[in-house]
Amino acid sequence: MGTVSLSAITIEQEYTNGFKAYKSKNFQKAYNIFSSLFLSKLSDKKLNFYLGLSAYEIANYEMALAAFERVQILDPKNIRNQLEIARTYFKLKMYKNAELLFKEILNNPNLPENVQKNIELYMAKIKSVQKKSFSTVNIAIDYIYDSNVNYGSIADSYNSSLGTLNTTDKISDNAKQIYTDFTNIYDIGEKNSYAIKNKFSFFQKDYKEQNSYDIQYVSYTPSIINSDDKRYMELELNFDKLKLDKLDYLNTLAITPKFNYSHNSTYKSLVSLKFMRKYFSQSAQTNLNADHYQASYGVQSILSKNSYALVSFIGTKEEPSRAGTSPSIYSKYEDYKLNINYGKQFTKKYSMQLSTAINDRKYKEYSTILLSTRRDTGINTNLSISTILDNNFVLNTKLSYTKNLSNQAIYEYVKHTISFGISKRF
Repeated sequence: MGTVSLSAITIEQEYTNGFKAYKSKNFQKAYNIFSSLFLSKLSDKKLNFYLGLSAYEIANYEMALAAFERVQILDPKNIRNQLEIARTYFKLKMYKNAELLFKEILNNPNLPENVQKNIELYMAKIKSVQKKSFSTVNIAIDYIYDSNVNYGSIADSYNSSLGTLNTTDKISDNAKQIYTDFTNIYDIGEKNSYAIKNKFSFFQKDYKEQNSYDIQYVSYTPSIINSDDKRYMELELNFDKLKLDKLDYLNTLAITPKFNYSHNSTYKSLVSLKFMRKYFSQSAQTNLNADHYQASYGVQSILSKNSYALVSFIGTKEEPSRAGTSPSIYSKYEDYKLNINYGKQFTKKYSMQLSTAINDRKYKEYSTILLSTRRDTGINTNLSISTILDNNFVLNTKLSYTKNLSNQAIYEYVKHTISFGISKRF
């Protein structure tokens, strides 16, 4: 009995040592330990998964695939494991298998944006081998109820240099909206891991009655990407055009470098910078022309096989553009925002995403009309439920709540929206 007990203790100690070796990036040692243990723990999903990861890191792709396939038998709903199988197919040059599995994973509405981008890059590399580029089209149609279309204040009145004035009552309305984008990625070559990406986006929202708030938005975003298993770098250019009530309203030009780094299999850092110039088309708004600077840092953690969390901090600064005269006092501000996102895949068909954003914005110029320097504090919370239907159509339900508090009562408001829609990726 003593020998059996000692053997069990030894196995558990080696089990712990294997995970320690993997976390310290000693993948060969981790592989050796897990390989020696897996026969005694054939039904251990975690051990088999990390055996596969360790084998992948030391380029033993056949053993990695065998380990991931054992996990697939034990846990067929594990999307993270499916992604590792697809990546291993790619390394083994089983391109058709990899393409089919990547396409299946892309249909999951709960994928984090950076994971989706990495899969699209793999798809582009597969097409590159076949002398083709990779393209996707997304289409989403939604019906929305908006409780406060005009951002009407929660206060009845506000103080000004003209005395106490009444605020505008909030207006509710229903709207239809459509969003579509076309993305093409052309892989320049497997050796240098570069790709060219072009993305075209179109968004339109039409209110039933409040047509002066109708929106039409067009965007073109070319970029160059360099990536490997650990790093993702992208340099984006953004050309955007916004219309309100069918009239040209705002044009923007931006450059955005992005950098993502995978510290390990569950922890990733995301960094981006952005410089944008804003040009307002209507003469009444040209005093809002501004230079917009933004920096963000985020941490994404894979919490379990089917859930993730992303926490990011965003700092923004806006200054009046040097072009033009008499800039608006509301084109000079600093804004700090904390974003918290959580995603959970319940089953192969049902998933949920929950996000909360808290921001603090301080304007720099004194308002002689409102008798103060404006400062706003806001919170926005969104809950999305997605259901995959037949033929990979996705049914989307979204609830949103926004509250903005300000030392200038006219800008305090509460707004909530409810939307139902359907989307599909081609």
